Amino acid sequence: PIRALTPFPYWNIPIIGQYLDGLGWAHKRLRDSMSRIIDAQQQQNNNQTTSAGSDTFVKKVVEQSQQNSSFHRGCIIGNMITIFFAGSDSSMSTLCSIVQTLAQDETNLQEEIYSEIIHALPDDLDEVTLEDLGPDRIPRLMALLYEVLRFYTPFPNILLYTDEEIPFCGTTLAKGTHIFALLRYVMKNPHTAAKDVPLGPNGEPSTVFCPRRYLLTGGDGSGGVDDCAPMVSVRVPERNSTSFLSFGHGSRVCLGKALAEASIALTVATLVRTFTMKLAPNHAPIGRIKMLAEVPDVDIRVMFTPRETPTTTNTSS
Repeated sequence: PIRALTPFPYWNIPIIGQYLDGLGWAHKRLRDSMSRIIDAQQQQNNNQTTSAGSDTFVKKVVEQSQQNSSFHRGCIIGNMITIFFAGSDSSMSTLCSIVQTLAQDETNLQEEIYSEIIHALPDDLDEVTLEDLGPDRIPRLMALLYEVLRFYTPFPNILLYTDEEIPFCGTTLAKGTHIFALLRYVMKNPHTAAKDVPLGPNGEPSTVFCPRRYLLTGGDGSGGVDDCAPMVSVRVPERNSTSFLSFGHGSRVCLGKALAEASIALTVATLVRTFTMKLAPNHAPIGRIKMLAEVPDVDIRVMFTPRETPTTTNTSS
């Protein structure tokens, strides 16, 4: 956060710049750790005469670097660090926000999702496939996920850098310009309604959190949801929507988007199927702090109560 808001890139000062805020030491330890992982993978590749073993990301990039000299170690380490932070921090932040939402909800949302996954997913969650976790199978759960990603986006801001001149709104951004993009503001703009964000079932605007915002009934695209409706679907945000930027936009959109959505959906389905979630009695009000990732301003205490074994079996087969 300090580097994102500083008026000049002090970290580029020769020799000492990286260590003025202490980040240089942490960055060096992280790079050393990633380098050891690469060394171990290279050793493993050299000891194998066949392509046995799982094709992990590290294995693939190490093999690519051995075939292409321009794909050097520094590039591999940089990508590993980016994936490590972007994947682990963002997914965990989103999951925590979903648990918080379900624990403090008073509109029966948790039971609606429970009923949905009991009918839509296999009895043994170890047998769940990516198709089972699609928006058409679990629309209520996915609608909640989309709204959490929009309203409580893990990374509310992003720092960009132009490597060439870019025309922008009648002017030109010079090469080397630092851009501090307020992603959260775009998705929750209180002054200009986000054009790609639908209203909630009761007309809730984009500035209000609404876990049923992306639900549709009857597939007519009219918005809203009736608990007794025979058909419920979900409005999936468009890939290049300028009002849904949790995974980035354009050519630099997050490569792990599908995996992140599936893994979070499966984790939430497992939790809801196994427990009922409720905030601890007399819980303090929960606010949000906008840091590198958006986090609660107090510790959240959630009571997980085991559910009884469901008597309703799924009808997906």
